[in-house]
This record gives sequence, structure tokens and C-alpha cells, in this order.
Amino acid sequence: MELIAPTQFKASLREDSLKEDASSSVRDNLLPPYNAFSVDGEVEGELVFVNYGIPEDYEILERNGISVKGKIAIAKYGKSWRGIKPKLAGEKGAIGTIIYSDPADDGYGAGDAYPKGPFKHESGVQRGSVMDMPTYPGDVLTPGVGATKDAKRLAIDKAPTITKIPVLPISHRDALPLLTAMGGAVVPPEWRGALPITYHFGPGPARVRLKVKFNWEMITAYNVIAKLEGSKYPDEWVIRGNHHDGWNHGANDPLSGQITLMAEAKAVGELAKAGQGPLRTIIYAAWDVEEPGLIGSTGSFRGGSPSKIKVVFDAGADRMGNHKQKGNRL
Repeated sequence: MELIAPTQFKASLREDSLKEDASSSVRDNLLPPYNAFSVDGEVEGELVFVNYGIPEDYEILERNGISVKGKIAIAKYGKSWRGIKPKLAGEKGAIGTIIYSDPADDGYGAGDAYPKGPFKHESGVQRGSVMDMPTYPGDVLTPGVGATKDAKRLAIDKAPTITKIPVLPISHRDALPLLTAMGGAVVPPEWRGALPITYHFGPGPARVRLKVKFNWEMITAYNVIAKLEGSKYPDEWVIRGNHHDGWNHGANDPLSGQITLMAEAKAVGELAKAGQGPLRTIIYAAWDVEEPGLIGSTGSFRGGSPSKIKVVFDAGADRMGNHKQKGNRL
């Protein structure tokens, strides 16, 4: 991604190695900053600042006579599921979306930044899926069924939950030159972030070239599932689950939950060995590919439904609470 007018700047698209954190220097096999299930694309256009990129923000843009049609939208993370931002931008005619974490929400404006505190370092980037999960979660090519070896698959260009425009997440350090170069009217107070600039709507004169290209290779995902049959009510299931995949190191999400789940499973297993097995069937599941869009945990039990499901719990569910909501419906 590069700013080509009125000045020139090429984004680093890279997070810093910090002496205080040895793991930040590990580069082998780490995923670069990206948003899963963005469409491929190369676009060039003027920037429009859309705040959080949610419906009420577009109402304010329209009242100010500003359109994103043919433009690249730059949005702040927060206030909504990140996939809403490119979805709305595309519906409004934008040709691309850039998402960054403003330090007012996740950085020095909110509290001490990493490594001193928990908020984002200036080079930190939030990875995450932007698939249209309200339409359907799970594998984008197999709506309504598990993504098994023999499942009928959509063509990639026919998958409705892949974004219609290219998307890229960046750090607030990379966002600063872009926002600094923007003109137009000054945004309302509630739109202003914590960067040391005056925030403007645009469009332009900041003009950006954005190119994203993804690896669409098919790979195997692994769900690890253990079942301990109940002695009295074997057809009533208690399901305990957590995903085991993470964006790179994944210390907080999912490993903090996964460690808890495994400790509990070990304790239940020891009780069973001692003759104190469960009355109902207990299933422990470690889902794969949750981060790109609840893929491992979608459709896993199709065709084998029990008479009742007592508990469905995912200790590592994302902030939307998708797993918990699905469990309530079951």
C-alpha cells in the first residue's frame, strides 16, 4: 500500500521487533498483517475517512455531501464487526477499504501501549476475518454443510461471503501519513481520534494505491474431539469446546482458554478412571480455523444430533459471542 499523492509514502506493513519481547523477533511462519477472506484486487483512488464505517457514519457523510463511490474508504477498528466495514463501503460504491486501530481506541490514547501496557504498539496491526458472517459462518465455499473432502464447493468468485472489494489492515503508524495528507472539511468532534493531526473527511487529495493478493490454496483443518459416554443419559450431550488456532502466537486468544479446557478434560478423565464417570455424555472439542470465520466449529455435528444438548460453550469465542449464541439456539 502506498500514498502516491499529494506526497509519497510506502507503508511498512510490518510490526516491530521489540527488545522487551523476544517472541516479536520470531518471523518464520508468522502471518503478515491481513484480513482473511478479502477478495484479491489492485485499486487506486482518493481516500475518504468514514470513521468506524458503520451505518450512522455514512448518514453523516451523506449529510455533508460526501460519497465514497470510486474512492478508497479508510475506517477505524471498533464499534462493529470488522466485516461490516468493507461490506458497507462496497455497497456504497467504494473500491477498497483500509482499516486501522486509532490510538484513541487501542493505543496510547486508551492507556499504556505495549510493552508497557496492553494497548497496541504504534506498529501493531489487528488481523482478523472480514467474511460476511451474518450471511453464513464457516467455510466460504460450502454454505450450510461441513467442508468435507467430498462436499460440493462454490467457485471462489461465486462465494457470497468473500468481500466484494479488497481490504487491508494497517497500524496507526502507517495510517498517520495517509490521514495527514487528507483534506476536505474537518470531521465532527466525535469522529476525532488521538493521532496528532486534524482529521478531515476527504475525499483526497490523499490518493492511495492498494494491492492485495492471497493464497487460495485448500488445506486440511483439524478438529480434535474426545467423547466420554454417559452411563445414564448417553443421548444427552454436554459439549465443551475451544478453538486451537490463533493469529500467530495466540497467547490470549485462544491459548488461555485452551489450557483451561485441557485441564478440565484431564480432571474429568481422572474422575472417570476412578469410577466416577458422567451420567451424560461429555464431548471435548478443540476446533481448528476459528479465526478465519468459525470454520472448524460449523457443521461438525451435522447428521449426528443427540436428543438434547445441555451445554454448548466456547471459552475462546470471539467478542461477537457467535458460539454462545449458536449454543443458545440449539
